[in-house]
Amino acid sequence: MANAEHVMVFKQGVEAWNNWRKENPEIKPDLSEADLAQAQLTADFIGPDLYRADLRSADLRGADLRKANFRRADLSGANLSEANLSEADMRGAKLNLTNLSLTNLSWTNFRRAKLNEANFIGADLRGADLRGAYLTGVFLSGAAIDENTRYNQIKGSQPGLNGFWCRETDSAALVTHTPPGNSMRGSNPDAVIACLKQARSLHTCSITLAGLAFLMTVFRLPDILGKFALFAMPISLGLLGLVGLYLGDALRNVGYLCDRDAAVKVGSFPWVLSKYGGSSIARMLISLAARLVIAFHPGVYWFYWLQGNWQGLTTVYQVLLFSLLICCAWIFFLSQLFQKPILFDTRTENNRVDDLNQLSEDIKHHSKIVAELVSSLQPKQNKGSGENGEPQPEMGLQLAKSVARQPQRRGKT
Repeated sequence: MANAEHVMVFKQGVEAWNNWRKENPEIKPDLSEADLAQAQLTADFIGPDLYRADLRSADLRGADLRKANFRRADLSGANLSEANLSEADMRGAKLNLTNLSLTNLSWTNFRRAKLNEANFIGADLRGADLRGAYLTGVFLSGAAIDENTRYNQIKGSQPGLNGFWCRETDSAALVTHTPPGNSMRGSNPDAVIACLKQARSLHTCSITLAGLAFLMTVFRLPDILGKFALFAMPISLGLLGLVGLYLGDALRNVGYLCDRDAAVKVGSFPWVLSKYGGSSIARMLISLAARLVIAFHPGVYWFYWLQGNWQGLTTVYQVLLFSLLICCAWIFFLSQLFQKPILFDTRTENNRVDDLNQLSEDIKHHSKIVAELVSSLQPKQNKGSGENGEPQPEMGLQLAKSVARQPQRRGKT
């Protein structure tokens, strides 16, 4: 239960509360289970205990609520815009229709919280834990997340490789911040494509070796197959190891893509292992079957060994064979991680298109002015020229002054 003294001081107003907090900085406010509906908390409120408190429609704009305990509290319809909720505990809280725009939510715990139709526009969600949270109808444009944000088990929105997307509002929270300086990652689709191309070519070489071994099996050439397989198996292991490294690098870099062109470019790359199978059951099953066959193609070597054609196989080659199986499982696991869409935010893309159109119009406008200025400086017969056919600088100067007096066009350039 809430501390009666703390509740009484709080109800005296923001000024009284701030003064009391300055006089008693060592006391942790206890307002658990208190009825604070429609209250104003734009105050010094660091680390309060608001467990199961009623904060419906409360005004929390700009409040400092770092490390606050909001477990199972009801903040439905509250205004938390521009507040600081860093490291706050929101587990099981109700935040339906809550305004969280431009709010600092870094490292906030939202596990199993109800955030339906909440406004996250411009919010900082880096490091936040959203596992099990309900995110139906949320507004996510401009929300920033990073590699520490956990959102794989969210409900009501679709997780992607570079963020999560809400169908109802067609908005997405994307990894938009700059990665660490030593990470060698970034929003570069060309780097992702280069990694995927390398992985695909190396994987094709491994499939070719396995295919040759399979053809030898069909033509019943066991002696030749045995010698060729013993030669091809370590080569396949090395190739698949490199495939896993390139595929892992591509997967890490995909997490930083944040625009439509990059999403389309990488998402359409023609390789089954990195291709998103889709959301329909049929497409998912087809993709799963194809990736299983392609990822575990070295099973040809296993088949021949289990048939007893490699009797007396040395321990070294047995270890290589098991290592090959582990490598195949690793590649298949990476391909499973690719089974999410690469997202982009529609509102951000529309704004980008508008800015480009405005820039194009401004370029055309200034090009026209420059063309008029240049044409005025060209020598003209009987007008605008001196005795020797030279252009009079006064006319160009007058035109330049008239251009300078024109009102500036508004808009981003």
